[in-house]
Amino acid sequence: MIKNSSHKLNNEKWPNPILLVIQFLIIAAGSFLLLTGLKLFRFNRVETERWWVALVDQLSLSGAVLMEHIEIGLFLTALTAFYFSYQLLSGEFRRLFSFTRYSWQTKSLYLILNLLLLLTCLSGSLLAAGSIPIVSHQALLSGHLLIVLLLAAAIIGHLLGVLFSSGRRLGRLFFNEVHGQKLKPLMLLLAGLIAMVVYAVPSYWKTESQTLICRAQNRSVFVDGKVSDIEWMRVDKISVPLRHGANFDKGETEISVRALRDGRTVYFLFQWEDETRSLNKHLEKNAGGWNLIESEQPGRMGESLYSEDQLAVTFHREQSGCLANCHLLPVPGIGRHYTSGDTAEFWSWHAVSSNPVSQAIDGYWSSELNDQASGVHSENRAGGGFKLNLDKQWHQPFFLPSYFYVRDWINIMTESYQPYSSALDTFAIGSRIPAVVVAPMMGDAADIQAFGRWRGSKWTVEMARHQSTGSQFDFRLIDTLYMSVALFDNAEKKHAYTIRPIRLIFE
Repeated sequence: MIKNSSHKLNNEKWPNPILLVIQFLIIAAGSFLLLTGLKLFRFNRVETERWWVALVDQLSLSGAVLMEHIEIGLFLTALTAFYFSYQLLSGEFRRLFSFTRYSWQTKSLYLILNLLLLLTCLSGSLLAAGSIPIVSHQALLSGHLLIVLLLAAAIIGHLLGVLFSSGRRLGRLFFNEVHGQKLKPLMLLLAGLIAMVVYAVPSYWKTESQTLICRAQNRSVFVDGKVSDIEWMRVDKISVPLRHGANFDKGETEISVRALRDGRTVYFLFQWEDETRSLNKHLEKNAGGWNLIESEQPGRMGESLYSEDQLAVTFHREQSGCLANCHLLPVPGIGRHYTSGDTAEFWSWHAVSSNPVSQAIDGYWSSELNDQASGVHSENRAGGGFKLNLDKQWHQPFFLPSYFYVRDWINIMTESYQPYSSALDTFAIGSRIPAVVVAPMMGDAADIQAFGRWRGSKWTVEMARHQSTGSQFDFRLIDTLYMSVALFDNAEKKHAYTIRPIRLIFE
């Protein structure tokens, strides 16, 4: 009796242990990627509150979700490479399809699952690498999402089919039941080597940065937003694709960057296409007084109809750049910038709020969070800057323009305005005046000289800063740093960005 039971146990078909472990790891990694992927999709593309959005916000992880998604995605790709390589080299694919116990429907489903898994890893690796020339990033991203959803649906269908069938053994969930199959160390070694190569190649693509050399020149640049051939001749230039921004065509755009330095100052030149010059920050008069023009429902990403064009430049010591410093909060699915310890320096140019005084805002990111759970801080400002031209309590502007051509901002250093009084408020209902008052910044915040000019559907912005300012929050612009750029097209927060920073080498 005992002998028969032992004989029956020995003839039981069990899954190959190596492939069983790999399959469990693939399922665990895939589940993590599904949640983080939905979180990223919600962050980049879903503004409205749908039934699944709250669930995704609650279940998904917070923090550096994009970096974690890419790293686990590369791990899944390596697991998949090992899984297929071992099965092909050891002949388990051939033995699987020789089994008469599996119907053609089961074998077809197995092929579909494996094909979708391969396509998921391939499309994800291409996204991490920065897309490919023959397919747009948006098309590749949409295809990746569709493949992932089809794979999830196929897996769920397979699990339900097994659970409701007569055979309920765990091995039936994995298709790899091989009787008496011994492990093959050589095949395991070869499959492991293939997996390492597959992991290394997209990892290299992910971290490979464009290089911009800031060359020393015996000339300076007059920061006026004009491209002078004399000033910018023999200067390196690179183009950086940016994605996921509001109001850009398919969320995508491209910015060109140049840099040079003289004996004391570093200069940058940025150019990008923009069909509209967005200076949309105004007050409007109605029967109740003056009010800021804004959308009825701006959304979690802020205003994207009545805002201004902006350029943000961030400098990092580490190559991970914004990838490690951009974090998603659990609820309501919004992002925040902060570091894990070191600081990052950022410059922020605004078409309305800083350009009229030929400056960019000088700030930094740190691990110290403010009351908005953000690590973004402005440097010490002794005076100046920009302010909303509205007393919200009385629905009155602080200043009225003196001339009809003062439409988009009020510069406190000019004579184009006058303090508000009811006697001077002769504007008709529906009239619009500037919502922003600007003044030159003073103190550490005034380190960045910048001016932008829009012409021919293109912005040209020049920036300049001394290589060393003496501020504890400013980087010395020497040796090698990593630089990230972001563009805002008439948007308050939702900007186009790149996950790979520029390697900036100061000659």
